[in-house]
Amino acid sequence: MALMDAAGNAVSRQELAEMFLPESPEGFELRRIDVLVSRLRAKAQSAGLKLPVLSVRGQGYVFAA
Repeated sequence: MALMDAAGNAVSRQELAEMFLPESPEGFELRRIDVLVSRLRAKAQSAGLKLPVLSVRGQGYVFAA
C-alpha cells in the first residue's frame, strides 16, 4: 500500500521497514525488503504478470503503474 500511495515516488527501505515493525524498525534487516520484492516478482512472473515495482538505486522502490 505504501508504494501505491506514493506512486511515482521512491519509498526507502527504511520507511518500508517502519511499516513492518513500527515499534522497533531498527531491528529489521533492510535486505529482507529486497528478498520480499524479489519473491513477489517471481510469483507475478510465474502467473504471467509483470510486477510494477521498480528498484531505485540508493533510494528504495517505486510503484510504476
